[in-house]
Amino acid sequence: MAAPLKIGILSTARIAEPYIHELKGSKSVEVTAVASRDKARAEAFARKFDLALAHDRYEDLLADPDIDIIYNPLPNSLHIEWSERALEAGKHVLCEKPFSDDPAAARRAFELADKLGLLLLEAFPYRFQPFMDEVKTIAATDDFGPLRQISASFGFTMADEANIRLKPELDGGAIMDAGCYCVSFVRAMAGVAPHRVKAASRMHPSGVDVATMALLEFPGGLQAEISCSFESAFHRSATLIGAHGVLGFAFPNSPLPGEQPTYSIRRADARSYEFDTLPLRAGAGFRLESEALADMIAGNRNDYGLFVQESLDNAATLAAIKHSAAAGGWINIEA
Repeated sequence: MAAPLKIGILSTARIAEPYIHELKGSKSVEVTAVASRDKARAEAFARKFDLALAHDRYEDLLADPDIDIIYNPLPNSLHIEWSERALEAGKHVLCEKPFSDDPAAARRAFELADKLGLLLLEAFPYRFQPFMDEVKTIAATDDFGPLRQISASFGFTMADEANIRLKPELDGGAIMDAGCYCVSFVRAMAGVAPHRVKAASRMHPSGVDVATMALLEFPGGLQAEISCSFESAFHRSATLIGAHGVLGFAFPNSPLPGEQPTYSIRRADARSYEFDTLPLRAGAGFRLESEALADMIAGNRNDYGLFVQESLDNAATLAAIKHSAAAGGWINIEA
């Protein structure tokens, strides 16, 4: 068996902690290094998580010859820049969501990766869960589909006014932080990009949205709605409505300890409010996405192009939602 690919984390962002925890024990990937612009913070982080190396400059991590993959959990505004710099340093990249809301910049970054013979993957842990294939299969069955409507919602209360999610200069906002999951989900289920969107947002005094709702129309008549919020009770849910059935579930990144994810389904156009509740297959999302990237690098998966196209479509959709919320009305999404 080949040695595990070594991952270096670009910053000590809070999300890096569960990321490291979930990767422990993987046979194909391992986190071995971290970088921070604060030497003491980098060293403390490395000690806490038993990492071999702590760099006090991002550039030093990129130059580390032992690192195969850079995990980029920097603020949204730095995703493109530091992903491109990692690629130019010869590293594959797993970049936290959302990769970008700038379609041209996103395309440039993926083209750079292709030119250099490297892989660049947007990190949506739920996307690599086995339940995604399961739900897609159900939605395509004759007693459920074809799909007519999709809805996805994700929200929670943002109590800390100093949180980077509320800073416009760091590309914060509910649509970027939570809504990007909903955009990604409806795109993944639809299999194609929406061709137009219409959105409305409620804004924070800082200039970012704290709640957004959007309608999305797809070729062939499929419709979707998404909502996201920094002002609500925690919720994360999705509903698929087919010609003959309804399915709802939470599309989690990873199940909580001891939790068994389930889905509720009603099929064959049943005239009833009663749903069957069934288990969903799920695992540690950070580990699943990282191992998927390792398999893509090794040539053991052939779906990398699918995820690239989804990321490009996500960027275009996020841009259109922001445009519509600011200007009003329907916004067409360029192919």
